[in-house]
Amino acid sequence: MALELDGGAVVYQMRNQKPYYLLLESATSAFWGFPKGHIEGKESVIEAAKREIYEETGIRAEIDENFYDVLNYKVGSNDKRVTLFSSEVQKDVVLRLQREEISAAGWFDYTTAREKLTYLNLKQTLERVNQYVEKIKG
Repeated sequence: MALELDGGAVVYQMRNQKPYYLLLESATSAFWGFPKGHIEGKESVIEAAKREIYEETGIRAEIDENFYDVLNYKVGSNDKRVTLFSSEVQKDVVLRLQREEISAAGWFDYTTAREKLTYLNLKQTLERVNQYVEKIKG
């Protein structure tokens, strides 16, 4: 049994004082989630999150280290630990999707994003990020 470590982020942009969240649809597993992926070599979880956001979306994002959520779950016989941060980006960012891994992407308000996310643990992370964003952007 191996432990796989991933880093990623809930990426959002502010529109009319409301956050819109970036969701990605996996090209290989048919689910909606956030940019994330395996930690490579000796990189930190933050470095992995920034790299994965760039690889999957083409966005050079900054990570807000004041918010993070750790998800633990099983994939087959392996344990997986995903650390998701928050990351605000500007409204004018241009998405360049990594087509081998990502089949679709979109920016969604909180309610729509929560409905679109496939897994409960991701919905719960979105809820926590949304509370955090409302607090800091209040």
